Amino acid sequence: VYVKIRRADFTTFTRQRRLNPPASQTRRIHGTARELLQEWIGAYPGARLRLLGVGVADLEPAGRADLLSAVLRPGDDAVDGAVDRIRARFGETALGRARVLR
Repeated sequence: VYVKIRRADFTTFTRQRRLNPPASQTRRIHGTARELLQEWIGAYPGARLRLLGVGVADLEPAGRADLLSAVLRPGDDAVDGAVDRIRARFGETALGRARVLR
């Protein structure tokens, strides 16, 4: 998981962390990205941001990445699958997690 951070003066930073074990669950990806951002903010308090990007790299084949994660948090895969099916049918903005509504 990586984050790309650009300050108002166009200085760009990237931070990344490898998930072990690998995962495709949005909860783990979001949590890791959030940790990376919080660590950066701790190093640059008060910095004004122009851009924030989140991405994933070094992907594993489907099904192989989440063997341990599926055992530890089996409901996450079901939630992610349901969200994917609803968005495929009704569009990307049809459904989102409540935590982004503020």
